[in-house]
Amino acid sequence: MTSFFHWRIFVVVFVLSSGCGPSVEFGHPLVDPILAPTFPELYGVYPIEDDEEGREQFLYVSSAGEGFPKGFLRIKFLVSTSEGRVEILEESALGFCAKHENDYFFHFPMKDEIPAGADDRFFQDDWTASETVGYNIDVWSFDSDANSFEWLMFNSEYLAEQIEAGHLRGTVAYDDRQLMEGEVKQPQSVHVTASEKELWRFIQFVNKHELGELAKEAFGEFHKLQFSSKCAK
Repeated sequence: MTSFFHWRIFVVVFVLSSGCGPSVEFGHPLVDPILAPTFPELYGVYPIEDDEEGREQFLYVSSAGEGFPKGFLRIKFLVSTSEGRVEILEESALGFCAKHENDYFFHFPMKDEIPAGADDRFFQDDWTASETVGYNIDVWSFDSDANSFEWLMFNSEYLAEQIEAGHLRGTVAYDDRQLMEGEVKQPQSVHVTASEKELWRFIQFVNKHELGELAKEAFGEFHKLQFSSKCAK
């Protein structure tokens, strides 16, 4: 059964194949995880495309609950069954947000290594600040109605250019074979080391121009399901 992580890996592969480059890792967050604010407006159910078997799929965003900082969120992957039920998969992603205008910068804390039996470096149920070595940051860019958003991923090529130009602190690694053969340089990995204050200055600068320079659209728009007051009782 497809998990949230397998689904997100598909998105990363899609972005790579479309020429947007590798994902970007940040050494510092835009907000201290312990002090991250709560964003209840993000809570809810967001339908996504049906899976290969034609089953309906959803993202479910909620508070991470007890045992985590108050601003921590949990994303669960839901899928409908043939009996009409909705199953909640065991795997989920922990994260927190910082907000600028209508954009929520969703942070996924990352471990140093992939744990045994896991698919990636994301935390699921065992987050600790001491084991966090970096962050994968995506952008949830909401419309004015606050009920739909585009999930965007950072444009690694643009960030690599900014790092090399001295506008952003970080390191960029390239494929040595491409350099030797005189091919156009494509970032192999981008690690942003800018501090929290530096990141905010950079993001606010880019937003004055166009968010599209900072992030590339990974896939379609997400619309939150709206429930009547009767259903909510």
